[in-house]
Amino acid sequence: MIRRLSSVPATVGASGPNVAERIERDLTRAILRGDHRPGSRLPTLRELAAAYAVNPSTMQRALARIEARGLVTARQGSGLRVNDPADVADLTLVADWLAVSIDDPERATAIVSELAEVRRILVVRLVVRHRDRLLAILPDLIAQAGALAEPGRHGSWQENVEFEKTIARAFGNGIVLALQNSMARALEQQPLLVEAVYHERPDVAANLYAFLEALQEGGDDLAARLEAVMAHADAETVRRFRALLEQRALRARPAPVGRPGA
Repeated sequence: MIRRLSSVPATVGASGPNVAERIERDLTRAILRGDHRPGSRLPTLRELAAAYAVNPSTMQRALARIEARGLVTARQGSGLRVNDPADVADLTLVADWLAVSIDDPERATAIVSELAEVRRILVVRLVVRHRDRLLAILPDLIAQAGALAEPGRHGSWQENVEFEKTIARAFGNGIVLALQNSMARALEQQPLLVEAVYHERPDVAANLYAFLEALQEGGDDLAARLEAVMAHADAETVRRFRALLEQRALRARPAPVGRPGA
């Protein structure tokens, strides 16, 4: 039986790019979730088309997108074989990895923690290497941080992401920017992660100012001070995210059944 996410209705229509995208997302998450194990064979094109109530051409487009991402491989005479996501997944799958792990606080927080660690290592190294580029735009960065820290201001999380992307663009490093985009996509899809990162706005502002202050001062210990600022912020995000996930899990548990006559 093919498991669908709630985003894919029982009948999604016979054609259209949005339909193919939704089927792609559903099957992608099913593979990441382990519904289709590595080495197993996906149902045939006709079986999948019937299950999703779409025509074969629409299903073929969805499968072609999944194959392009490396999650499946077409083999002559044996259909589409599922690959191990751990071996083939790239940054574009971060948001989907997180989505299928959201009911497992330990796994979900591990994904966020690992992603934050990789970003932190890259950013610290590149800030030290390209400090002059950042100093050239320091007034703009200070202005952005000041606007985000204004009392009573209810800036969106997108503005905070844009601040970080301004720094990433200054590096001239497309990989770091791709990582930032992956994190932004994960935030867009997970309100609990947004709450974990930006709930305490004074903390966010304080971390921004501490980062910019270290950048401005420089010195031989610049890398260590930047690492400390970012590690503190990341640890707080992971702690809050896990707490929110655990609260969500508790709310989702069925109420205990009382004894008869109690």
